[in-house]
Amino acid sequence: GDGGHREVESLERIMHEQMTFTEPKKAESRSTYTLDREMEYATRLKRTKIYAMFPSMTKSDINEIFCANDYAFQQTVDSIKNSGIEPKEVEAGVKPLAKAGVRPFG
Repeated sequence: GDGGHREVESLERIMHEQMTFTEPKKAESRSTYTLDREMEYATRLKRTKIYAMFPSMTKSDINEIFCANDYAFQQTVDSIKNSGIEPKEVEAGVKPLAKAGVRPFG
């Protein structure tokens, strides 16, 4: 008979209700995965900026210092400056990525 069809319909309705019910919660507490991805992206941006500021340094040296400073942008820059290397001015409005010849996701 069509009892099976009705079952599917109510199942779909329940699933839909559950989805709409959990939606606001999900938006509130972003998944740690998403936050990790965003942190990762922010870290890459900061690192790329540091590459551009200190073109005379190797990326691996910068990475080491960056890592030692817990991926904190300002601390890393200060650290490098304290070692006697002056940052190159990165003009506002000019993408530092292009200037440093660094591919954004290398």
